[in-house]
Amino acid sequence: MNKYYEKDGELYYGKDFVATFIPEIKSIDVLKNQVTNKFSYRYHISVIPEHEKVFDSLKDIPFHEYWKDCAGTEMPSAKQKKLLNEYLLQCVKTAPRNEIPCFGCIGDFDNINDTIEWSELADYLIELLSIKKGEGEILLVAKMAAILKPLFEEMGSPMDFYFMIYGKSGIGKTTLAKLFFCQDQGQSRSFKLDNQTSLKETLKKYQGDTILVDDYHPEASDYGRKKQISLKDLISRMANSTGTAMAVVTAEFREGTFSTQDREVQIEISNTQIQWKAFDDCKQNIYLYKTLLYRICCEIYKNKEAIQRMIADINKEAEKFRISHNVNILKIVVDVMFYILNEMPLGELLKKRMPAQIFAREHFYHLLDELEAKQKKTMELVRQNGCEIDWIKCFYKMAYENKIFCRAPIDDMNKKESDGNRIYLDGDKMYVSEITLINGVKMYFSYSEEKMAEARKMTRKLINSLKSEKILLNDASGSNTKKKKGKRFYVVDRERLEMFCRCYTWE
Repeated sequence: MNKYYEKDGELYYGKDFVATFIPEIKSIDVLKNQVTNKFSYRYHISVIPEHEKVFDSLKDIPFHEYWKDCAGTEMPSAKQKKLLNEYLLQCVKTAPRNEIPCFGCIGDFDNINDTIEWSELADYLIELLSIKKGEGEILLVAKMAAILKPLFEEMGSPMDFYFMIYGKSGIGKTTLAKLFFCQDQGQSRSFKLDNQTSLKETLKKYQGDTILVDDYHPEASDYGRKKQISLKDLISRMANSTGTAMAVVTAEFREGTFSTQDREVQIEISNTQIQWKAFDDCKQNIYLYKTLLYRICCEIYKNKEAIQRMIADINKEAEKFRISHNVNILKIVVDVMFYILNEMPLGELLKKRMPAQIFAREHFYHLLDELEAKQKKTMELVRQNGCEIDWIKCFYKMAYENKIFCRAPIDDMNKKESDGNRIYLDGDKMYVSEITLINGVKMYFSYSEEKMAEARKMTRKLINSLKSEKILLNDASGSNTKKKKGKRFYVVDRERLEMFCRCYTWE
C-alpha cells in the first residue's frame, strides 16, 4: 500500500516527514542506442511547474540546489533521501515516456533539435564542404564510414582500417579534423597525453563514431618514440576489432612498414588555403552539424535492411594493396550517403543549391580514386625500399602455414635432446633455436646441403627484419637470443607477429 501522501504542500510517508515539496516526474526519455541496443534514461523532474530539470539518474537528486526557493537550504537526512528516492521510483510507473533513438554521442540528448529547418542544415553542409574543397568531401566520407562501421560488421565486412590525416605542420589538419570528427570533448585524444588504457576505453566508448588521436610526430626521446609507436600499434590492432570507434590519426608524415601503412587510409591535407570564414561559421554553429548527423543516423537505421543489402554487394576479393579494398568499402559508404540524403528533404535542397558536378557520387568516387592511386604509389615505394615485411611473412608461414616448424609447449623442451624442427610456445612468446631457424629457412627455400651458407645468410636477414620491427625480443644485455633451460633461443613476440601478418594480403 502506498503510504506517501501530501499535506499542505509537503510530502509525508506514514508518520515521517519527507520534504517541504512534492517532486514530480513530468516525463521520461527512453533513449535506445541503435548501435549497441542498450537503453539509457533521462528524467524530466520539477518541483514547481516552470522550473524543470533533466537528470540521468533518480538517485540523490540535489533538490535543495536547484529548487532552494521551495526546498529550502536545509539538507535532508539519510532517511529522507532514501524516502525521496523511493517516492520517485513509484512515480516512474505512471510517468509518460518518450522513446528517442540515439547513436552514442551523436544521439546525445543535447544534440536533438526538431525545430531546425532542413534549409539551415543544407546551407551548413554546403559551407562545411567549402572549407577545404576536395578534402572536405573525403573527411565527410570518413565520418560517414564511422557511423556505418557497425552495420558493415554485422554483415561480415568489417572496416579493419583507420584514417591517417597527414600534412606539414601549421596547415590546419588538426583544426579541420576536430571540426569534422570531434562533436564531443572526449573524442579528442593525443599521442602525448594518452596511454594504452585510456585510448582503448575511448575506442570502445565511441562505437559508431570517430575518435581523433592527434599529433603523431618525430619524437626526440627514446621513451616518447616508443610510446607513440605503441599507441599507433594499438590503433592498428583495435581497427581489426568489432565494437570500436573509427580512429582518425593526424601526423606530419607517413611512416612505418608495409604492413603498418597498408592498414591506413591516408588523407593528405594540402597547402591550399583553408576558407577561414566558412570554418568559423561552421564551428560557431556546431549544433547544426550535430543535428545533421543525428538526422542522418535516424534515416540510416530506419533504412537498415536496404543499406545492409548494399553492403552485401561489396567485392571481397583479395587485392595487391589493402587500400584498393578499403576504397571499395568507402565507395559503398558514398552510395549509402547519397541514398540516405535523397531519402531526406535534404537531398532535394542540395541538388538545387550545390553545383551538379559536386553533389554527385561520381565526384566522390573520383576523389577516392585519386586517394587510392596516391597511396598505391606510396606502398610501392615502401615495398621497394625495404623487404622487412617479406621476411616476416616468410617466418609466419614457416611457423603457421607450411608446417615447416612443429609447435610444442615449453614444457616439452629438454636440454639434452635436439630440438629438431620444434619451436616452443610459452604464453605470448615463441622460442626457436638458431639451428632450427636455419634448417627452416633451408626447407622453405628448398636449399640443398651445398647451400647451407646461403641459408645462414638468409637467416641473418630474417633475424634483422624481426628485430627491426620489434618482433624479436632481446635479453637484458641486448643480445638477440635468450637463455632457456640451458639453451639459447630467439624469442618472438607472438602477438606482435600476428598483428603484422593478419592484415597482410598474401601475393
